[in-house]
Amino acid sequence: MKNRYNMLLTIIVLLISMLLVSCAESYKSGSMGAHNNHEIILKVNTDTGKLVVDTRPIGNCKATHRKKGCIVVPRRETASITFKLKASAGWHLTEFKICAGIDKPDDCSLKGWQESEFGVYFRTGGQKYFPGSDGIIKLSSHAGNAIKKFILFDYNSTKQDYFYAIKACKVIDDADSCIVTDPPIENGGRF
Repeated sequence: MKNRYNMLLTIIVLLISMLLVSCAESYKSGSMGAHNNHEIILKVNTDTGKLVVDTRPIGNCKATHRKKGCIVVPRRETASITFKLKASAGWHLTEFKICAGIDKPDDCSLKGWQESEFGVYFRTGGQKYFPGSDGIIKLSSHAGNAIKKFILFDYNSTKQDYFYAIKACKVIDDADSCIVTDPPIENGGRF
């Protein structure tokens, strides 16, 4: 009886050890559950009247996407992406839009599961806001009119290319005072 107990205990200890080693290896390789933090700096170029990204591509972007602001979220990983506007007084971020696909559509629609793929929040631990089926999150509706920074959480559940558009305005609700930029996001998928 004592030998059976010792054998069973030995087997349990070996199984637990194997499980811990396999978890440690997958954590070290970054293949399971890694979370990345990135920062995208946006600037208003008053000479050209454009909103420009002042951050080089993050990750190994496809050749067609290799431009400033491109973000790759590798397979099995998630990301928090902080967007910061560095502009003269009066400019603020008003809208974030996310669209699925390789091309930049004028209008986009997200499927139900894609609406919960991305969440915007304004401070760590704050409430997340998700896009509707049109892919739009009105930043000024949730955090006021002086937004210079927000965080995008990318859940990355499925391999998919996206384009995001960020709108900055000098005057709220005046389309003529607004400018937009639209770099890509390449999600590798988690499963």
